Amino acid sequence: MTPSFDSWLAELDREAATTRRVLERVPGSRLGWKPHAKSMSLGQLGLHVATIPGAVARFLLKDGLDIDGVSLEQPAAQSASELLPAAVMRSIMLNHWYHHRGQLSVYLRLLEIPVPSIYGPSADENPFAS
Repeated sequence: MTPSFDSWLAELDREAATTRRVLERVPGSRLGWKPHAKSMSLGQLGLHVATIPGAVARFLLKDGLDIDGVSLEQPAAQSASELLPAAVMRSIMLNHWYHHRGQLSVYLRLLEIPVPSIYGPSADENPFAS
């Protein structure tokens, strides 16, 4: 495996553990709850957050991402249309996952369920405190 692929796997592994902590807090008795009529229900949002990593995996497998022979030299784009395929993994797939996980943490707060630490302490959990 090349270092870039290893770094993707390490990020997915870290983020999956964080996402699991958030999903473990979702109360099964409140899956139909919505903070607003235009919002997804807690159950819809939770399932969406839980299934995004599978979409990431399908994206990688479908496109047959070839990482052999990857050069460290960074060429410049010749047109704006070249930028989207390079950014899909981070901007659409992973950031989409992180966005909805953050949204789910707000749902938990509104339901007065303790919010786990995500990238640092939450008001309910401080992994750095002794």
